[in-house]
Amino acid sequence: MDRTYTTGDVSKRFNVERKTVRDWADKYFTDYLSDSASPGPNITKRFTDADLRVFSLWAQYHSEGRTVEETIADLEQGIRGEPPAEPYTQRQQELALNQLLNLKNQLQNENDELQKKLEELQSGLDDAKQIASKAEGERDAYKMQLEATQSRLEDVLIELALLKHQPK
Repeated sequence: MDRTYTTGDVSKRFNVERKTVRDWADKYFTDYLSDSASPGPNITKRFTDADLRVFSLWAQYHSEGRTVEETIADLEQGIRGEPPAEPYTQRQQELALNQLLNLKNQLQNENDELQKKLEELQSGLDDAKQIASKAEGERDAYKMQLEATQSRLEDVLIELALLKHQPK
């Protein structure tokens, strides 16, 4: 047997006033609802899961700007909507909130650790850049020294060659 819902349950589920649910049941969609949705005077309305699917189609169509007549035409064709999830109980809300707070704290800790690691890596990179810059300066100095030495060596070789070819 289907679970049943009160007018208050349905109003919470669809986020509408109780009177709106009663109007849906009594004025618009009576022919598509269970007998317990319109039980008669002084008897509490009880809605089934199938009734919620009827209301879901209307809620969807209404949000799209469609009419009751369009909804009824599709209900005649057997089309139904998918009901929204049941609202959380107070306890479920508290549990979900605690889980989200724990997850937030966990992610914050992860974020802090990653930020610290990033700062360490950036510091290491800055140190490496400084060392590389110093090494480039030393390399350039050695390169200039090497070029000067090579130039002197070439001069010495030329002088040596000239001395060898001079008559004695």
